[in-house]
Amino acid sequence: MKEKNNKQKKWNSENLGGKASLSWTLADFEIWEEEPPDCLLKYQGKTEGQLMSDAEIEDWAADNFKALSVLKEENSETFERVYQDFLSDLIYLKQLGRIEEEIFDELSNRDIYDF
Repeated sequence: MKEKNNKQKKWNSENLGGKASLSWTLADFEIWEEEPPDCLLKYQGKTEGQLMSDAEIEDWAADNFKALSVLKEENSETFERVYQDFLSDLIYLKQLGRIEEEIFDELSNRDIYDF
């Protein structure tokens, strides 16, 4: 595994619990040397969560619902990790006012991922 550079160490100390992936800016992707979504190249300083359309958020939620439903049945360890990341993104979208409380409550309830 590649050793973390000073910028990555600083980022980790500033974001102890991690950071919702939809809240990453172009700078975050650059620090971690990861390929950013095209929209962040065009609208620097914004986050993917800020730039997603309502339809894109619906598609994102539906894709995550499908994946989490399968993972919960097949691999509980992976389910937990992916669910926590998904929950972080849901919280971020709720903070932005991009999803309603009712939708947040439904999608954050673990029981809906049972077959």
